[in-house]
Amino acid sequence: MERHIQKYLKTIVTEIKSERKKQKVSQKRLSALTGISTQTISRFEQAEENIQFSTVLQLADALGLHLEIASPRGFQLLVKRLLRYALEKDIPEVADLMLDEEIRAIVQRVIQ
Repeated sequence: MERHIQKYLKTIVTEIKSERKKQKVSQKRLSALTGISTQTISRFEQAEENIQFSTVLQLADALGLHLEIASPRGFQLLVKRLLRYALEKDIPEVADLMLDEEIRAIVQRVIQ
């Protein structure tokens, strides 16, 4: 599971870094555009930094990139894998969400 997530993340990192260089935007300039520190951007581009998805979207947006899943089926499979992984690892935020009956029912339908 983690291998698949890392593969997708590596692709996203590569695309964002390539686009930044293509546009001749320095990390310092990208930092000024996004409010994300140059240190975080550098570590993200070297795949050393665990980064929130909202931050990834912010970086992509600043460069005019839009992330999308190629197909609804691909997205559904990714969501299933992520949910199963989160449930198996007993991630606290997911455990808290699972206390809500409606959310629990939706998750159970998705991962079946």
